[in-house]
This record gives sequence, structure tokens and C-alpha cells, in this order.
Amino acid sequence: MEYFFVNICIPFCYLLLAVATVTAILFPIIQLVKNPKNAMGALAGVVGLIVIFGISYALSSGDVDPKLDVTSQGAKLAETGIFVFYILSVTAIVGVIYSGVSKLFK
Repeated sequence: MEYFFVNICIPFCYLLLAVATVTAILFPIIQLVKNPKNAMGALAGVVGLIVIFGISYALSSGDVDPKLDVTSQGAKLAETGIFVFYILSVTAIVGVIYSGVSKLFK
């Protein structure tokens, strides 16, 4: 039974992973080529995320607690992730509230 899993199932899983990866990369590129107007919206979203990551990285200090086994770069990246989470969460909450309030006045 081990022979079956190791020599047949694991390579099959690698094959499925490769197919899924190629598909996940290829189809969005095809869609962007077919409809370039939507590409500008996607590009604006990517630029917005890069700006949020940049702001979060600039805000993070990278201070390390001596009790933890973390490098200063690791602490800075962890704090960056926390700031990104906060910014995106607040943005989502404000968007939901704005959407609800704007429907009341229409």
C-alpha cells in the first residue's frame, strides 16, 4: 500500500498542482489580453495594494523583544502584516458602511 501512495499518488498530486498553477497564471493573462479595459481596474487594485504594503512597511519599527527568537527583519515583516491587516479591515468596514448609507439616500 505504501508503494501505491509514494510512487503513484504523490507524482499525480504534483502533476495536478502543476496544472492548477499554470491554469491560475494563464487564464487571467488571457482575460487581460481579451479585455484591456478591465486590466486598468486590476492594475489600479494592484497599485493600491502595493501602496498599502509600502505604507505599512514604513510604519513598522522592527523592534524585537529579547525574549523572542526573531530577527529584526522578521519582526518588521510581521508588524507590516499586522498593519496591512488593520488598514484593509478598516477599509472594508468603511466600504460596507458607506454602501449601506448610500443605499438609504437613493
